[in-house]
Amino acid sequence: MRTQPDLRLYGLDGHLVLVGDVRTNRGTSPEWAAMLRRNLMELDEFPAVTFFLIATPDRIYIWRDAPKGSALIPPTYVIDAQSLLKPYFEGAKVDAEITDPAFELMIAIWLSDLVRLRDLPGDLGNRQGWLKDSSFHEVIKNGRVELAAAA
Repeated sequence: MRTQPDLRLYGLDGHLVLVGDVRTNRGTSPEWAAMLRRNLMELDEFPAVTFFLIATPDRIYIWRDAPKGSALIPPTYVIDAQSLLKPYFEGAKVDAEITDPAFELMIAIWLSDLVRLRDLPGDLGNRQGWLKDSSFHEVIKNGRVELAAAA
């Protein structure tokens, strides 16, 4: 098992607001994600933060304000990663068999794109309502993303 987050996202004030684990597993479920999160949260390197993210090519799982502990907590949001990441897969000219490092970079680029948005365009806010509902965009706006190798 990995012992540190694949990525970290810091808010504008420099505080850690998100840790993330990126996997190339397919056919995952919210139950699988909850078990993985519970196991990762037992490690000291995975602190309790505002947002916790597990990204797979099929789904992105996000927890908001979930406590650290041994309980199985279902994700607050389950997002269809295939439609969300389609432009990134097409832009990178990669197919479904993406490598772990390439997928980590893709997720970091997606988050970096969100960080740089001043306001959510209407169509993005409508299609990805969780960005507003969770205050995700407000918390990460003008922040910075770090991959594990750079953290």
